[in-house]
Amino acid sequence: MRRQKKPYRTSGTIPEKFVIEKKLYSAMEKVYDPELHIPITRLGMVKTITADSKTVSILIHITSPTCPAVDKIKQRVTDAASAVCPEHDIKIEIGVMSHQERQNLKEVLNLQKRSNPFKESKTRIIAVTSGKGGVGKSTIVSNLGVGLARMGFSVSVIDADVYGFSIPRMFGIDEDFIPQRENGMIMPANKFGVKLISIGMFMRRRGAVAWRGPLLHRTINQFLCDVNFADPDILLIDMPPGTGDAAITIAQLLPNSEVLVITTPQIVAADVAIRSGQFALSVKQNIIGVVENMSSCPESKLDIFGHGGGKFVAEFLDKQCKKESTAKDNRITNPHEAIDLITCIPLDVNIRKSGDEGVPLLVENKYEGSPGHTALKELYEKIALKLYG
Repeated sequence: MRRQKKPYRTSGTIPEKFVIEKKLYSAMEKVYDPELHIPITRLGMVKTITADSKTVSILIHITSPTCPAVDKIKQRVTDAASAVCPEHDIKIEIGVMSHQERQNLKEVLNLQKRSNPFKESKTRIIAVTSGKGGVGKSTIVSNLGVGLARMGFSVSVIDADVYGFSIPRMFGIDEDFIPQRENGMIMPANKFGVKLISIGMFMRRRGAVAWRGPLLHRTINQFLCDVNFADPDILLIDMPPGTGDAAITIAQLLPNSEVLVITTPQIVAADVAIRSGQFALSVKQNIIGVVENMSSCPESKLDIFGHGGGKFVAEFLDKQCKKESTAKDNRITNPHEAIDLITCIPLDVNIRKSGDEGVPLLVENKYEGSPGHTALKELYEKIALKLYG
């Protein structure tokens, strides 16, 4: 009778090679794609992991040969593998996904849609609001974005004013420009170092949008979830007037967003700006400050829009914030961090001209030292200090 071969045994232990490879895979589960903020294992990017006594080899598949995040991904994988095997030689090989792998990735992304796409991101989100139209929110957003980008921050802008979009014109985006899709993601425009998306890029500039609330919600949600902003340091949202559908959508989708309130010196505008700020406080959004736009003209004693509106808004909201901070479920501004008037931006014809010409004032050095340039510079420097200390 032939003796049956005994199965291979390892004295009751798993071979060290498999133990190491399992640890390496566990480490890869903690490596996040820098753009999608999802573990690379969940995205199907980790194809093979092999290890011997001296070398660790990992094959990573990316979506396309021109993937802008490939260097970051490679470095993150290397760091994670080195933490597990500090004495090993780490070799990372990069390949490209097949058509089927890309289809699988799209399915994962569709399932991964979250209520807050920036929840696991370090991105600071600022909704620029006023409650009232015509106070210069888009002007503030465009120059604030350019100023922060010139400081070295990666900045993106969402034009959430679907009915009254201005961002494409203020950044000089060509009317023929249409955002393209790459691997299921919308690629934003990039101008003056700022990434941009607006409904105005998908229709004729003077066309009208006649949508009800659900379509507005869906559009803003798509801008947040489907546009490839590549994990910016700062995301600015140019809000429409009022505290309606758009404001509610942003508060629901981005509970970690902060609010910058814009007003003019006029008390009528200030009253409406206060309502906008009160809405932010009611949904537990942090108000980082108030900006008074269209202040008194340089070289003129005539206050066209009156004076004191910005200070009035800041003081009112600061008092309101301190009252709210006593609530049991408080998640709003630290009561010791006053809601202050950050700056007053004067009526400066060059600010208006630069917006009409599609080149924000801060882009061109020829305006340096002018009243408008000085005030806008103060704005972005103070915002950077508030965000990053």
